[in-house]
Amino acid sequence: MKALNNKFLTALKKLTFWRSLLLNILFLSGLTLAFNAYQTRDLPQAAPALDSLLLTGQAYRLQQQIKKGPVVIYFWASWCPACQVTSNTINKLSREHHVVTVAMSSGSDLEIEHYLEEKALAFAVINDEAGDISRSWRVRATPTVFIVGQDQQIAYAGVGIFSSWLLRFYLWRLS
Repeated sequence: MKALNNKFLTALKKLTFWRSLLLNILFLSGLTLAFNAYQTRDLPQAAPALDSLLLTGQAYRLQQQIKKGPVVIYFWASWCPACQVTSNTINKLSREHHVVTVAMSSGSDLEIEHYLEEKALAFAVINDEAGDISRSWRVRATPTVFIVGQDQQIAYAGVGIFSSWLLRFYLWRLS
């Protein structure tokens, strides 16, 4: 009887642990969603124009790119600690999907090129030194990511550190 009691108590402790873990995950997920909704409350629903030059000197037109499929637009800054984490995710994603990034207030083209080289980042970059592009997209915090569909609507907008699987999920939904 004592052995059965011990097994029951052990099973009950495991159940309590998993229940507690699940409730904590649900709470943190809800908190994260609420925070993201607050952060993105003023972001546009339709994609503003994005016509500029990449650091490579090539002209970039968002309207031409979205005809080929969804586009990830990543606003970041070299001085942003959270961007360092997200930039690695975006860099990997850019090998399989169309990604353009906008460097906000990060210095001259040469300074950004040095930063990219130092961090081993190879994504396409537009330098938004004056902040005009960021203002037109209503970006106030970094990192900010938009995923724009072929209908020019923003399918996803988020602020903060992003996981690869989340961005891939939204890209998959648009495919």
